Amino acid sequence: MTTDDDRDRVCFEALVEQTQQALRRYAVRRLPPDDVDDLVAEVYATAWRRRDAIPDPPLPWLYRTAAHHLAHARRAEARRTRLAARLTGSGEHGWVAPVEIAEADPDLAAVLAALPAADAEILRLAAWEELSPTEIAYVQGGTAGAARVRLHRARRRAAALLAAAESATTTTSTATSHRPPTARATAAPSPAQELSC
Repeated sequence: MTTDDDRDRVCFEALVEQTQQALRRYAVRRLPPDDVDDLVAEVYATAWRRRDAIPDPPLPWLYRTAAHHLAHARRAEARRTRLAARLTGSGEHGWVAPVEIAEADPDLAAVLAALPAADAEILRLAAWEELSPTEIAYVQGGTAGAARVRLHRARRRAAALLAAAESATTTTSTATSHRPPTARATAAPSPAQELSC
């Protein structure tokens, strides 16, 4: 005979099996590698305690829970950093994007870093987590209409930043390639220059 606890355990194990990879990807994109397992464990601990409240599909609820844990952890880290800065007199603080993002696409990492935090997060939820505006609204605690508007505006800001970066790169490379030759480049080398190795 199976009990309610046995059924809960089996259902929860199925939930973890179904969502674990997606939740880990969410965490990897937002945290240093050493903190990923802790976040995933905290989210599933909360899910176990609140297993009766998890909607179907569960992934947006898990992302929202992870976002709450991240916000709490970042506030705690900011307090620790401010305290350490006051005690040591150093001004270093802040959070750095995961190395994998910067290595995979430095332009994307630069754009995400330049965007306001809310814009960067809504773009991550839409692109990396593949959430719909309705699911984004649930994760962030708003309406689907507001999420659509915020997503549209964030995409527009990101596109403008990318266009500006591409324009700056094109202008720099064009200016460099059309530079007139300098006097040094056109003059014949002196005998001393020819002999130096």
